[in-house]
Amino acid sequence: MLRLLAQRGSWAALQAAAGPALPRALQLAKRLTASWAGPFGDSSPQRNQPENQTQSEKAAVSHFVSEAMEMLDMSPGLQRAILNPDRSLSVELMVPMDNGGVEIIMAHRVQHNNSRGPYKGGFKYHPEADLADTEA
Repeated sequence: MLRLLAQRGSWAALQAAAGPALPRALQLAKRLTASWAGPFGDSSPQRNQPENQTQSEKAAVSHFVSEAMEMLDMSPGLQRAILNPDRSLSVELMVPMDNGGVEIIMAHRVQHNNSRGPYKGGFKYHPEADLADTEA
């Protein structure tokens, strides 16, 4: 992606926006993606599948975010603030169906951190969605 930005003449804009943090960000990205080889040696999203295939999305995301925060030497307090949501909300939505019945659907909303302004985003509702995956 960075190569594409450089080819399109946006490299200078990227450097200006990132400032002195760009080399460190590139080094971090390289270290994080070094172990992301897919089954055919490519950089597919199937990064290092855990031995326990039932691992939740939250655990997978927390693992990679924790690695990145350790590489950035973040304090333990800041790490906890980033990994743990401020609040989680789960509701049951009663949806009237065309056949006259009512379907109950679970919906979840997770609010992570409002230190940079109001929370953004909406509810996640899907038959297979659970709160842990929404927190990820």
